Amino acid sequence: MYIFDSKQIPRLLFNMIAPILFWITFIQYEDESISLNLFALLSFGIVFHLFTIFHSNKYSNILIHLNYRLKYLCISFFYSFMIIVLLLLAISDRQFVYDYIVLTPFLLCLVIVGNELIARYEKNIIKIAIIGNSYELSNNDSTLLKNMNIKYTVCEDFDSYNHDETISLVVNNTSNVLEDDKVNYNYKIIDIDKFLESYLRKTTYDKFNSEESNIMRYNYFQFILKKLIDSLVIIFFIPICLVIIPMSFLAVQHQSPGRFIFTQDRIGKNGKIFRILKIKSMHDKTTEKNINDKQRIFPYGSFMRKTRIDEMPQFLNVLFGDMHISGPRAEWIDLHKHYSDKIKNYNLRNNVSPGITGFAQVMFRYGHNEEDAVEKLMFDLYYIKNWSFWLELEIGLRTVMIMLRKKGT
Repeated sequence: MYIFDSKQIPRLLFNMIAPILFWITFIQYEDESISLNLFALLSFGIVFHLFTIFHSNKYSNILIHLNYRLKYLCISFFYSFMIIVLLLLAISDRQFVYDYIVLTPFLLCLVIVGNELIARYEKNIIKIAIIGNSYELSNNDSTLLKNMNIKYTVCEDFDSYNHDETISLVVNNTSNVLEDDKVNYNYKIIDIDKFLESYLRKTTYDKFNSEESNIMRYNYFQFILKKLIDSLVIIFFIPICLVIIPMSFLAVQHQSPGRFIFTQDRIGKNGKIFRILKIKSMHDKTTEKNINDKQRIFPYGSFMRKTRIDEMPQFLNVLFGDMHISGPRAEWIDLHKHYSDKIKNYNLRNNVSPGITGFAQVMFRYGHNEEDAVEKLMFDLYYIKNWSFWLELEIGLRTVMIMLRKKGT
């Protein structure tokens, strides 16, 4: 990918023009400083674009994932910001620099959203070939690959595979381990486990030994950072809760009089049982036998489930130390026992505290059976193994989109 690649023109124009329009919209300045302002902002846009191109070339294999794109967009923004601030300090008045710094968070949001929207129209297709059927791709896997503009073909074995020069990656999905010193191929090959980890962000659950199982936890720094994120998210949501929870109380009492908050025993960290808090979204159970759980959901309860408003009381669970904002789903006791008996290493997800939202929850639908539980376990293990601030940020953004689109359970 080159700086003046025709595919980069929309992104280049946006990065150059957007900061200028943003500045003109929100800042009033004297006429004599217009040329200086335009020069600084135009310089910022060009420098930022150059940094994004550099990162795109260097990290193209991981920028298919949102968390890495967020990371390197922020890094590019930070470098560009520091360069322009130093330039402004040398040639401009301090008031201009102060205004520039104050509006930086809003400008950061603007360039991230703009670059992400433009990226949707840059159809950089990646073609891969999957050899063998040791691991069967699920419908969710196919959807994720499609969303990343990855087209794949499947072949039974290497003997029947005819390499196409447009194929950039071959995945060994056979039961055989290919040794580099015994096999000579003129194309890149990775095994299925690495493919799942790198592209689908799923960690295989049935190949952990005792030592690897012990590292499936947050380290001290990660734990402190997660606690800090939990606290900041709760502080941000306090004003929202003060408005939404009283309104929800009135709506629930109108449609389904009785208790407002209900509790349920769930499995927490290290298998500890705790009581999870939720706003009631279903009518209380009756003696009628022909009414199932779906029929018990009242209209506002359905709205709360889709927007996840019913989970707001779980902020108290976070404060009590039973949960994080993000983590594996807090499972029902009976289901946890069933899955633990049926699925190898299912208990590894209990090495950390459960979350109100989580990576598996935003990457996969609500689980209905054992197959779904396996899918979500693989996402959970990837999350624990590869936890980072940027992955946490991605989960937060995806959760917000689910809430806005009303795609909750």
